[in-house]
Order: sequence, then C-alpha cells, then structure tokens
Amino acid sequence: MIENNQLFKPISDNVISHNLIEKSLNFLQIITFQNGDIPLVKDSAKNIAPTTKQLTEYANSLNIKESSIKLSESGYRKYTNNNSELFVDVGNITPDYLPAHAHADTLSFVLHINQKPFIVDTGTSTYNNNEIRHKERSTSAHNTVQINDFEQSEMWASFRVGRRAEAIILSENKNHITASHDGYKRLGIIHERTFIANNQKVIIKDRIIGESKYLNKAYLHFHPAIEIQIQDNTLKTNAGNIVIENVFEIEESNYLFSDEFNKGISAKMITLFFYKFIISTINIQPP
Repeated sequence: MIENNQLFKPISDNVISHNLIEKSLNFLQIITFQNGDIPLVKDSAKNIAPTTKQLTEYANSLNIKESSIKLSESGYRKYTNNNSELFVDVGNITPDYLPAHAHADTLSFVLHINQKPFIVDTGTSTYNNNEIRHKERSTSAHNTVQINDFEQSEMWASFRVGRRAEAIILSENKNHITASHDGYKRLGIIHERTFIANNQKVIIKDRIIGESKYLNKAYLHFHPAIEIQIQDNTLKTNAGNIVIENVFEIEESNYLFSDEFNKGISAKMITLFFYKFIISTINIQPP
C-alpha cells in the first residue's frame, strides 16, 4: 500500500523557483526580437533592466537553461519569417486584481522588418498622473482599432483600469490568428481582427460586427526612422509598402515615440478611417 505522504511529497522551494525561472527565461527569449529588443508593450521601456542577452548569460552561469513553453496562456503571439517578426496582443488585461501597468491595447501589434523596428508601440515615458500618461495608455496610442472616440478599455489615473475589453481567440495556426474583443459592447459592437504572416506579407483584416453609425479608426505608429508617402490607398515607406482596402480616408500626423522614460522622439503615425471592414497588406521589402 502507498502511504498518503508518498503520493504528496513536498517539493522544495528551490525546485519550484528553478522551474519558474527556466520558463520565464524561455518566454523572454521567445518574445525578444532578433536585434535584441523586447516589444515595448504596456509599461515596458529600455535601459531600466538587463537585456535578454545579459539575463541569458547570467542564467547560463548559474546552470539554468530555458524550459520549452508556448505563448498560449500569455495572450501574446509572435510570428517570425525570413524578413519579418510580428508580435500581437490577443489577451486580456492581466492580472485582473492589479492591472496597474495595463494599456488600452487589445489586438494591437508590433512589427520588425529586416531586424529593424517598423511599426512600434508608442512606449512609456512617464508614470506621472498627467496628460502624457493618459495619452500613452489610450486606445489611440496603440496599433489597434478605435470606434469613433470611445476607449476599448477605461484607463484612469496613473495605474487604474475600470471597464475593460475581454478578448477571445477564434482560430489560429502557425501563421494566422483571428481574435475579437468586446470592449465596445456597450455600443453593440465587437471588433474582430485577423493577422496573417508569411515571408512576403503581413495581412491585417479588421471587421466591425454589429450595427455601427460611427466612423472607425485603425492606427499605425511608425518608428522614427521610417519615411512615409501616401499615394492613393498605398503607404510607401523605406521598408515596404502598405496597401489599404476599403479605407475611407488616410490621415498622416506626428506622435512622440518613447522607448525610454523621460524621452520622446517625433515620428509619423497613420490613421485609417473606415466603416465596417478594412484590410491592410504590408508587403515586406527584402534587405
């Protein structure tokens, strides 16, 4: 007979910690871009913590190796092809009990082309409870869709979140994912977004489900090194062209890109105005 104390042997804290560190290290390595950058989503910023390379080297010196994991529970996905790396957010605001560093960025994305940032998150430059902090956490500061001027999730003060969007993954495979969120359900609207990534293209399809009387906006925030020319329904850039289908109007403006605290660099953003459905096809320019 097996005694109960043999079935439930205590596991030492060191073993638990070691396993968690291995999984955390692997997660960090998966989301890190080939140039060594991490996606600057939520309240991420450069030069406040060791780099992925530094952490990996230190972990290896302690004989800690990465433990294979999948990104499924994280709410993030990363698609790496020959000349592009696409990082997408298809998860909920977490943790539910303390979403202090959350942003209104459901179904947003970051894209690197030829190991250089192309479409980026606007970043975080301050924790002060001011206009800049509110703007950097807002829907319009991310590469997602906004219905009229409504927020998908309610950000307030410096670290508070009220009403929030809940995301659902509808389908996915190795180079495709479709998800939706209910952040606009008070308007009777669901936002559904599909990402398709391959060696030549990244395709983003947005669909507004429900009766909407509003003009909708899809935002694209470009890295400061990216130059843009608008020609009809095409965005011509120095890293690839973006062809927009079903767009009502294309507007170019400036925003402040903040990859570090207390820093802002002027860069270009594009607002795509549409009604029910829009397709953005990013044609990757080889190096």
